[in-house]
Amino acid sequence: MPAKEGDYHTDKLTDAAIDFIERNQDKPFFVHLEHFSVHDPIQGRKDLVKKYTEKLDAMPPQTGPDYILEPNPDGPPLSADQLTAIAENDNSTAHQNARVWWVKQKQDNVEFAGMVGATDESLGRIRAKLKELGLEKNTIIIFTSDNGGMAASNQYRGIHHSVETLNTRFSSSNLPLRGAKGWNYEGGIRVPLIVHWPGQIQPNTTSDAVVTGTDYYPTLLDMLDLPALPQQHIDGRSFVPALKGESYDRGPIFWHFPHYSNHGFQSPNGAIRSGRYKLIEYYENGTTQLFDLATDIGEQNDLAKSKPDLARKLKDQLHQWRNQVDAKMPYPKTATSKPAPGARVANRKAANLPADVKKFAPGWTVKSWGGPGMKPGLRAKWNGRSNVLLTHPLSREIPCVLSRSLRISPGKKTVLKFAVNNHPDGNWTLVVRIDGNEVLKRPIEDSKWQETQIDLTEYAGKTIRIELENRASDWAFEAAYWHSLEVTDQ
Repeated sequence: MPAKEGDYHTDKLTDAAIDFIERNQDKPFFVHLEHFSVHDPIQGRKDLVKKYTEKLDAMPPQTGPDYILEPNPDGPPLSADQLTAIAENDNSTAHQNARVWWVKQKQDNVEFAGMVGATDESLGRIRAKLKELGLEKNTIIIFTSDNGGMAASNQYRGIHHSVETLNTRFSSSNLPLRGAKGWNYEGGIRVPLIVHWPGQIQPNTTSDAVVTGTDYYPTLLDMLDLPALPQQHIDGRSFVPALKGESYDRGPIFWHFPHYSNHGFQSPNGAIRSGRYKLIEYYENGTTQLFDLATDIGEQNDLAKSKPDLARKLKDQLHQWRNQVDAKMPYPKTATSKPAPGARVANRKAANLPADVKKFAPGWTVKSWGGPGMKPGLRAKWNGRSNVLLTHPLSREIPCVLSRSLRISPGKKTVLKFAVNNHPDGNWTLVVRIDGNEVLKRPIEDSKWQETQIDLTEYAGKTIRIELENRASDWAFEAAYWHSLEVTDQ
């Protein structure tokens, strides 16, 4: 999208949505607008961050802890004294060993508030445009989210940092709900849902009906008097009756989260919500938790032992559903186990980068390479060119290095030539060294081929060592793509 310095992505996406609506106002249209707000990176619009900073400064201080440690409910219980000792040792290794994670307890992140404010303005702008075009009474709006707030950081983050740093790592508090995005507690799965259907539902009303994301499709078909398509929305139910204030029970809702979240050290797990009760089953040790959400929205009172018959019934329903939909389960790891059939596992041993470098550019060698998930090595074709080499740094600090030693011919002009490109999702830094001296340093930030030539004539008659570094700019997708690496005499 066309943009200028200082533009905010949420606003630009809203511009695009409004443009689409204007171009399609004379016929039925569907807009699915997913803002990067309120996802991380947590970066509020500057004017709104200023507004909420001033608002926070004028408010009385909030009581209680800023963060608490949440342990893995599928492991040995930790006493209050143990948690206190672990909290004081704010070390990622110690916390991983104890399987605990920090969860934010106060809603005071001004950066996140700025993101929410921009999203709110976006909805207001779209509604204003619908009104301007005379479409406000004939347009359905559903406002919702895909998961609860990031009260637990993306990847492990300690909390002994400045407020500004923490505001980039923890979005907000989900209280009175427990947990955060990536967890099956209510803080991870209970989300906002507002449905605007002019002339069909009573304004400013609420419903206690339980619905889920797969219900939107059949509900929209129902709202538009279109036939149901059960083979396409097999997990969904229309909640139009609930919107119209009628009695509605869609039956149990299931969640399946068979892996380790990047927002916590909890075990892989699944959950079932049936009426007022929710059961969570953890897949490492088989622990179950049962909560009455009608009286315990914060999920602090585990009823699994006091209501064993109900816990067993819900657990059986969860297992039946998993079998019905062929839900994939974690594969227990043993000394001799192999990946489950169909598992997507990075083949870390398959890449033979040294051999590929030898084929790509004879005489060159490689050291300190990593990124096995990126599968470094030769590509037959990539981004319009043939015979392309992919490398990746070993770490944030240690670059991948292509190198060779060679004698520069006297009496001729000798040139080092190559082209480089980057991964569309990440940047890297190119560094060229000759005999250890840096002769070129360039950020590779555009996903296009960049030709490079370095005149080596000044080294005529000497043997030199050339090193080409694929250095990490940050640490995400620092893949370097190389093409036509050669030294030529002209």
